[in-house]
Amino acid sequence: MAVGSRVECEGYRGTVLYCGALPSTAGTWLGVEWDDASRGKHDGSHNAIRYFTTSSPTSGSFVRHKKVSFGVSLFEAIRKKYGEEVDDADINLVADMCVGGAYGQLRPVEFVGAKKVSAKQSKLEELRNVYAAGRQVAFTDSEGLLEKYAPNIVELDISRNLISSWDTVAMAADKLKHLDFLDVRYCRIDLFLLAKVKIYLSSQL
Repeated sequence: MAVGSRVECEGYRGTVLYCGALPSTAGTWLGVEWDDASRGKHDGSHNAIRYFTTSSPTSGSFVRHKKVSFGVSLFEAIRKKYGEEVDDADINLVADMCVGGAYGQLRPVEFVGAKKVSAKQSKLEELRNVYAAGRQVAFTDSEGLLEKYAPNIVELDISRNLISSWDTVAMAADKLKHLDFLDVRYCRIDLFLLAKVKIYLSSQL
């Protein structure tokens, strides 16, 4: 739990800008600026005291730690999506969706017979194209699980997640030696660190 972390609560995403106490209350509060200003209530002030500053007068609010999700590791998100059995009710699942291609283009994918597809994809080491967008990915595990069980990923879509640091992106790229395409769109990442990561990734080539 740290200032700058991305969180999700009831489908809304935000950034932690304050962590600490509030007068006349017990315990620790998180001051969050929500991406959707309608989710918030104020600008980071409480009883005429400013605790953090928001970009919109209504995008901030205070919440308890237990109310928000700080996300899961990239490996956990991949394991849940591709490594678990599909229920019988999903056998005839047909879901239209798009995934990023090698050059950023979107291509339609249709899932028919989900159980059969899942049986193949449950072998994580065989995965080449992984779509893990919007699955609350926030960090890369430090136990080496990603490169151990899913080392052959070539295309990885982790857009619309809770990633807040380019260090996380760089670590994922470093662990996946065959990675050719990486989509991190709609993640609120500090752009000032982008140049640093580009230099790091170039040094790994």
